[in-house]
Formats: sequence, C-alpha cells, structure tokens
Amino acid sequence: MIHETLLRKDEQIGKELLAREQETYKKEIDAMQREIGAAKGAVRRAEAHCRTKKIYAPISGQLLRYEFVVGELVRPDGVLYEVFGGTRQVLKLQISERYAAKVAIGQLYSARLESFRGFQTHYFKGKIESLRNVIQAEGRSTYRVAYCDFNAEGRNIQPGTTASARIYYGKSCLWFHLFNIDL
Repeated sequence: MIHETLLRKDEQIGKELLAREQETYKKEIDAMQREIGAAKGAVRRAEAHCRTKKIYAPISGQLLRYEFVVGELVRPDGVLYEVFGGTRQVLKLQISERYAAKVAIGQLYSARLESFRGFQTHYFKGKIESLRNVIQAEGRSTYRVAYCDFNAEGRNIQPGTTASARIYYGKSCLWFHLFNIDL
C-alpha cells in the first residue's frame, strides 16, 4: 500500500515535471517560430531591395562602366554605363551641335562602317530611334547623340566599330547638295 502510494506520487510528480518541460519546449518553439517569421520578413525586404536595384530593359550585351576619380565632376551629359554587343545592335551617331536641331526621331540615315571601307564600300541604311536631350562635349567638339536601328545584314560587326553617316532631313536643292552648301 505504501509502495503503491509512493508509485502514484512518483507518477504524479513525473507527469507534472513532464508537463512543465513540454510547456517550456512549447514556449521555446513559439519563440523560434517568431524568430523564423522575423527572418523571413527580413529576407523578403532584402529581396525587394535587390529587385529595386536590378535593371530591366529590352536590351542585352556587355556592360561597359566608365571610371571616374574621387572628386571628379560628373555632369548630366556624361556617360556612366554603356551596353555593347547583344542580340540587337544599335548605331550610335555623334551629331555636331551645329546640326543637332535639324535631326529628329524617324529620319533616315546611310552609314559606312570604317571596317567595310575599301574597294566595295557597303552602306547600311536605317532610321533614328531616339535622341539624347543634352549636348555633350569632348574637348572642343560638342555634339548630340542619336541612337539608330541597325541591321548588320548577316555581317560580323564588332562593338565599338566607327562609322561615317549621312542623315537625311527635309528637302533640299540638287545644286546645294552638289556644292555641299547647307542652309
């Protein structure tokens, strides 16, 4: 009888200790779940921050970053990054400031690439797709940049190839064209 009473008492104490341990474990699990929730929130915020830094554009290619020294003035007309290569090629023309006001989006051009210059000179044709809104300067020359569509016609053209281009605008007199007079 005493033995059974002690056994029941031990069982009672064991159940109470087990209940206390389970309660402690449940509290620890709840705290860990809150930490996991906070960590998931931090991950979502970090992912959202990374998504704001990504550049999404309908272009592909190799990104070229221009280097600047500390303290150098970077102006709005300066180029910080450029994309070369990729699946879609773009012809970038520097139009002298003197003629910049005469050029508009949609005008046609004819360009001769320096790498295809020679006995059988080939002219590439297309139209201007966009213009920069600022006049840039390099040394004493000032110019506006025009971005043109470009069809390589199956030829292998390396990024950075230079070109000479003629942009067609308005109507002109044949004599002005022959004597290279521009009004």
